[in-house]
Amino acid sequence: MLLYRAYIENFRNIDHININFSDFNVLIGENNIGKTNILTAINKVLSKNVYFKEDDFKILEKPIIIELSFNNLSEEDKAAFFDFEGLYNPKDNDITIKTIGTWRSTIGNADISVNFIRKDLKEEEQEVKPVTKSFRKTLGSLYISAHRNYSKNMDSKGIFELLRLFAPYQTMPLDSLKQEIIQEFRELNEMDFEFNLQDIENLLNNNEKLTENILNNLKKIKDESESVCEIRDKIDNYNNIYEQKIKINNDLLEFNENHKEYYNLTEIENTVNSFFSTFLNNDELKFDVMPTEDIELLKNISMDIHGDSILKQGDGYQNFIDLLINLSKLIKIKNSNEVDICNFIVIIEEPETHLHPHMQRNFIKSLKEFKELFEKRNIFIQFFISTHSPYIVSNLQIPELNIIRKNEENIISVKLEENYIQKICHEVYSDDECSFNNIKKINNVINSLLNYSDVFFSKGTILCEGDSEFGAFPILASKLKYNLDQYGITLLNLEGADRLKLFLNILKEFKIHTYIILDADKKEKYGHLPHISFLGEDSTKNGAFELELYKNAPHYKIFKAVDLSYPSLSRNRIQEIKEIIPEFDGFDSLDESSEELLEEYKENSNYKRLVMNYMTQKKNILFSRILAEELDPSEIPPIFKEAFENAIKLTEENYG
Repeated sequence: MLLYRAYIENFRNIDHININFSDFNVLIGENNIGKTNILTAINKVLSKNVYFKEDDFKILEKPIIIELSFNNLSEEDKAAFFDFEGLYNPKDNDITIKTIGTWRSTIGNADISVNFIRKDLKEEEQEVKPVTKSFRKTLGSLYISAHRNYSKNMDSKGIFELLRLFAPYQTMPLDSLKQEIIQEFRELNEMDFEFNLQDIENLLNNNEKLTENILNNLKKIKDESESVCEIRDKIDNYNNIYEQKIKINNDLLEFNENHKEYYNLTEIENTVNSFFSTFLNNDELKFDVMPTEDIELLKNISMDIHGDSILKQGDGYQNFIDLLINLSKLIKIKNSNEVDICNFIVIIEEPETHLHPHMQRNFIKSLKEFKELFEKRNIFIQFFISTHSPYIVSNLQIPELNIIRKNEENIISVKLEENYIQKICHEVYSDDECSFNNIKKINNVINSLLNYSDVFFSKGTILCEGDSEFGAFPILASKLKYNLDQYGITLLNLEGADRLKLFLNILKEFKIHTYIILDADKKEKYGHLPHISFLGEDSTKNGAFELELYKNAPHYKIFKAVDLSYPSLSRNRIQEIKEIIPEFDGFDSLDESSEELLEEYKENSNYKRLVMNYMTQKKNILFSRILAEELDPSEIPPIFKEAFENAIKLTEENYG
């Protein structure tokens, strides 16, 4: 069973939103946009007790509406949700739960209704039946908040609670276990069987085993009805645990006494009690080496790694262990439920907290393996994760991403479906061109975006044509006091203008606004596009970016960047310049003192060819970054400044 769609209205900061889901969901978006509110709304509906506080209402006078729709129902799911009222919608092949909360100011509380609805019926007939507890038992949920208290799960008390998940009866106090045994025998007597309850109570109160006679009489019961068999099995189970507890407690008592003797604690105990007997009013002090009851011993259990307590480990490690412990609670939900749960919804907020990048990526891999492990046992887990981590996103498939964005006064969900590659292919190419090779090109672009996965968190992007721009633009923008991160702008390298159309279509699908910076030789082909700048209007095919720098940057700084990037090219540089500029004969180096002379020759075709050859011969990120670091703000080409300003303006117009 899959929660494939949710509709949320008037909940916290959400005016209204429709959001689709897959079997593994990662919600991303800027801070305070509503990711937590979406997950909280889902969790509220799935909780055993649905409630809303006053602060949950965006507008107090309007109702909160939350609709959750489930599809992919197995035959077992359909049977669990079977009802003569007809809960299943055959038109959409789904089941929908609708929750409505209305605030009542007079009582300071919310009226809440939770019903199955059928949207294929007439409006007045859509509300079919209330969602009762019996239906809730077929679907388990677990919410792991971003505000996790690591020590709560990992101190002695927390570990004992974890132990109770896996051994609920073994961790039951001995007296409680005795009462369970007596109660089961009492129920047998109510069915007209005859067991001497007084004898049984006396044996248990004295920590003695049940007699062979009692156990044999239990085995001789010929009634094979389900209720009798269930009671008999319970008594067998409880009695086995009871006998083990008695043995363990006796062993602990013996261990304690032996060590008291070894360390002379018995002698000290007797001496102290004899000296202070008149002050203790017949009470006695007692020294214990360790607890003499198994439960008290287990309450002091600890968890360690290489001999050091888990609580002494770093926050990242504690967070990782805490997440695993929380996930183990799925076992408790399943084992403690009367109905065999086959579907779980697990919500995890910001799992990346304190985790190293490699651990963040590994965590997502581990979750998917965890999911597959449960599916082999016919247990389906649907994950919902909120994150701000590009490392987590880099390990996802595109359909697993759900981007929450602002849209005027509301928020929207942006999600690509499984067939998104075919859709993009048909938008970029003709039907005849949707070949394996072109689909491969789309996949390559998708992989490029996942490598720059912070783009999915962006409000806007700047697309540049190649490595030189990609290396220099972040540095140049910073020198001009344009903080691209502040505006949520990511720089992307097209690695060739022929991939522009693919990038634009993919980014458009994610509703990411884009500003383009290309070489001027592409103007004829792409000049019709909006939000675009062209570099090097009078450049040759290769070197538009470099030409802008040639026209504006001090040339001694260009030569310095070339020398640092390609030391092998610098050997004959001075001589080559002297052959073109005779006046350079008096200079032995290229520095600020030679700049005035170099400036005079900027329009000289031979000199221009020489400098441009140096810059374009081995274009790479290193050269452009070194040169960008050398430049003062006044030396940066105006076209670069204009492009940055236009990109920022585009982002602000769409996101405020």
